Amino acid sequence: MTELQRGHEKDNTHQRKRTDPVKWHLHKSRYITRLRTGHNRLKANLARINNQVNPMCRNWEEEHETTIHVLLEFSAIEIERTEISSYLTTNYIEHNLTNLLGLNLKIHRTKQCEIQRLLIRCLKETRLVDII
Repeated sequence: MTELQRGHEKDNTHQRKRTDPVKWHLHKSRYITRLRTGHNRLKANLARINNQVNPMCRNWEEEHETTIHVLLEFSAIEIERTEISSYLTTNYIEHNLTNLLGLNLKIHRTKQCEIQRLLIRCLKETRLVDII
């Protein structure tokens, strides 16, 4: 009877009063997941969906704007990539897409987390998170 008097609100629920994104929508692993799956806003992926989009790199490079290009070859973020490169070199980890995206299960979990942290920081500093 007391539950009926309180109305539809229960202790285990709450009503959302704001329309801004929920915190987990902004979680850093979202960017890694987009890069891993290829479901991102890079021009090569957008060109697969819409043939009117030019898949070439937006930085006037003569390469398709793919995950590999942006993370490993994109000259505009060469300086920001140095911290990731030095970490990989120091820990004798090959510099490739599989290792950057945490898909190599032979790498210890703590090292994978550090690589992910460095990658997210690089993406945020270069504003690439806006196009991923």
